[in-house]
Amino acid sequence: MSISGERLEVALSAKFATVGDISRVLSSFRAVRKGNTLLVNAGRPNEQRADSYLKGLKAMPFYEGALRDRVHPWAAGLEAHWADVREELEAALEGDQVEWAAACREEATSYGPQWSTLVLQDRIWHAGNVARFPKTVALLTGCVDGVPPVPTVEVFFARQEPDSGIATHTDGCNFILTSHLALMAEPDKAYIDVGGERRYWEEGKVMVFDTSYVHSTMNTSKHSRYVLLLRIWHPGVTEVERKALSWIFAVLEDPGLIDSVLGPEAPLSEVGELGKERLSRAERRRQERERRKSEGRRGGGSSFGGTRG
Repeated sequence: MSISGERLEVALSAKFATVGDISRVLSSFRAVRKGNTLLVNAGRPNEQRADSYLKGLKAMPFYEGALRDRVHPWAAGLEAHWADVREELEAALEGDQVEWAAACREEATSYGPQWSTLVLQDRIWHAGNVARFPKTVALLTGCVDGVPPVPTVEVFFARQEPDSGIATHTDGCNFILTSHLALMAEPDKAYIDVGGERRYWEEGKVMVFDTSYVHSTMNTSKHSRYVLLLRIWHPGVTEVERKALSWIFAVLEDPGLIDSVLGPEAPLSEVGELGKERLSRAERRRQERERRKSEGRRGGGSSFGGTRG
């Protein structure tokens, strides 16, 4: 089912009208629909590029030292309990209990077949895998004393096979950061470059970095490198903005959520001649694509994961 970008924006505004300020989210959504891109330092090693972005967010390749511990207070807790995470991963590997999946998203084409994942969370927690890693999930969700919950959007184990790497790319989003807890990595043999800065993985250590900068990886060792990879909200994104952005992505998976806010949309055949004239140009295109799709013909292209116009 295609989604009208205009209708989604109206529903978004209505749903959060009394909740808080989502002006940056609305601005971001409009920018995506127009095809605008955040581009800083184009062509340089520290290039930052994002198709989905919020204005005004502070950007840096890595969060380190006192800044990391202040802005991401959960990071030290993960380091303190990292052995529990590694122990669960080792048990799963030894028992051959899990299946690793290759990168399949469009933005992950540069990852190559030597990079694979074991997903615990992709906006929602995956019950089967979560059951295999109870200590890891408890650590991430604030169930371990002294460790704040991690504001995750995605959680998965990532494996990089020996003598392989990920080509230079950007994840195309500045309001989601990435964190790695290194679980198995040969010293000084596996590294990541972010925005022209290189860091080597150290077992038991947490990295936090911004993958809207161009970045790449390399594992020069003879052993696979394993990390617990977290996609987390940028600390500059407010709680209401997080909820609004999450709702957009939920709508992309379940367009019926729009109807729960605005009510059902009348089919084009029931609108009437005057109503048809009042429909926006974008809305008419969307409904026409829906009609073609129902007749078994291809519709038009898409943007923002399925919105139209």
